[in-house]
Amino acid sequence: RLSAGTTDDLLAGTSLALTLQAPQALRVRNNLADLRGSADLSLRGTLAQPALFGRVEAERGGKLVYSGTDYSVERARLTFSNPLRIEPVVDLEARAKVEEYEVTMSLSGTFDRLSASFTSDPPLPSLDVLGLLAVGQPVSSEGAAPLPVATGTTDGAGSLQAEALLYSQAASLISSRVE
Repeated sequence: RLSAGTTDDLLAGTSLALTLQAPQALRVRNNLADLRGSADLSLRGTLAQPALFGRVEAERGGKLVYSGTDYSVERARLTFSNPLRIEPVVDLEARAKVEEYEVTMSLSGTFDRLSASFTSDPPLPSLDVLGLLAVGQPVSSEGAAPLPVATGTTDGAGSLQAEALLYSQAASLISSRVE
């Protein structure tokens, strides 16, 4: 059985109607990011239940550092549209040069359900792109450690299962580090 908690009358009775428009006024500069951007936000509701709406957007060309790799921002946007809680929706695309590959990192979704994808040019399989970011070379390249394969299989099913397991673990690790 759920019961609603009591709310202070002052918090519940104080209405919010705050608008922030900051065109080209946003600046983030630290060891992880060097970004400029704009914000257009509206804070509504009450002090007990605030709701944030609007958008924060970074300009193209900013810099992000992730796991020792410098990325150039192509698109970066936080959208606030949930009336029940302050929950930004991330939309990020950034590129980095790793060895002879151009790697693109894409993040989308809320922080609770963040989806990360990595692609490269020239094209590599997803697992190889993750290996390139983690150790500086694709997993399948010469000199790299071979993928573990389940023993006792004569078809490629064991190899595919091992690859899927490694990929899901690597993607999970990367997603948690991004969060």
